[in-house]
Amino acid sequence: DGVVLDRKLSYNLNYRWADSYLYESTFATGTLPVAQTLDAQLGYTISPLHTTVQVGGTNILDATNFQVYGAPSMGRLVYAGLLFDIK
Repeated sequence: DGVVLDRKLSYNLNYRWADSYLYESTFATGTLPVAQTLDAQLGYTISPLHTTVQVGGTNILDATNFQVYGAPSMGRLVYAGLLFDIK
């Protein structure tokens, strides 16, 4: 689950792949194509404040992926946040 460098900088890289498959429901039936995504996250911990600043994204290459037959494709999602370590 990620690597910590110098105990302040952390990162995580995740590749997901799904083979094509037959999707069946009362709404529609059809074959969903191969799906693949690359997710990444980078964090930096500010020691005196016990706080980590994080930025990341899912599907960072914006590959076309379908989760449900007949639905729109899923796109890229990016985020930023602060994590507080309360002791």
